[in-house]
Amino acid sequence: MIKGTGIDIVKIDRIKRAADKWGERFLRRIFSEDELNYCSAKGNSFESLAARFAAKEAFIKAIGARIDFKSIKIYNEPSGKPCLIIDEPLPPNLRFHLTISHDTEYAIAMVIVEELQ
Repeated sequence: MIKGTGIDIVKIDRIKRAADKWGERFLRRIFSEDELNYCSAKGNSFESLAARFAAKEAFIKAIGARIDFKSIKIYNEPSGKPCLIIDEPLPPNLRFHLTISHDTEYAIAMVIVEELQ
């Protein structure tokens, strides 16, 4: 049964401007070390950072509760499929489905929270 859905779109330049203005302080407040390492290895790291930011926002919307951004971690399976790891206590019968995409200007993410019976 679907428990919640969330979607978020982020202008990539918004994340770049925040990183330019606040530097490491901003990046480390939002992203884990693994996320920063993954994104920095990409051609345009801000596209990947913005997609992860959108995923975190979409998850918060889907779950319907405020959760610290760093408690939400986005990683990719070997196939490339994006996945969520949540470092806060949540009911064990929840499954999360995530999709992210980006182009040169925008990043978008959608999360579906499924309650298992």
